[in-house]
Amino acid sequence: MKQPSNESRFDRQSSLQNNDRRKELKVCVVWAWGIGSNAVYCLAKQGIEHIKVIDFDSVEIENTGSQFYTEKHIGMYKVEALQQQILEQTGVKIDIVKSKYKSSNIKSYDIIVLALDNLETRKAIVEDCEDWQVILDTRMVKRISQCFSFYGFQKQRWFEECYTTDENTIQEVACTEKAIAHNALIMAWIVGSLVCDICNNKPLPRKVQCDITNYVLSFNR
Repeated sequence: MKQPSNESRFDRQSSLQNNDRRKELKVCVVWAWGIGSNAVYCLAKQGIEHIKVIDFDSVEIENTGSQFYTEKHIGMYKVEALQQQILEQTGVKIDIVKSKYKSSNIKSYDIIVLALDNLETRKAIVEDCEDWQVILDTRMVKRISQCFSFYGFQKQRWFEECYTTDENTIQEVACTEKAIAHNALIMAWIVGSLVCDICNNKPLPRKVQCDITNYVLSFNR
């Protein structure tokens, strides 16, 4: 029996995404926690084949509740466990970096997904990105999920604005607080949808928010 090609996995996606753009698009996900690990799975399932994941942490038992790992991965580096899981379930082999963030990690990548809870590192990534690179800044707290899009020469100003209060003080990222487990899956869906829009050259909303407390999905252009 002839084995199907890996490309045939994504036949159902061909009418929904620009295939030429999908095949060439390069996405880098910073941190492989709840949002990051599930977002990588979502992206691989929709046919994004060039994915890099940066993380230096190992899998612990509490990670299996909301992150894309099982008990057999406990003790492994998250990026290695994720690489194994994604290859088994999607046929996509992701690139992995077992270290803290370095500016060289994101060179040549079209989309940078911020899936971390450290504001200092977020700011460094925004400063390191070129104007042509799109940044998807994901956050979640309790039952609320948010994703901000930054791109072009205004990305630095947009980033600062979304972390500034009326008193003009930069606030620590909201996702340092606890969030319900399925928020990570919602964030993965939002990231996947935005990447699909990028494939199809659609303009991105500045902010997408899903409030499961009140079952409201909203966005701002």
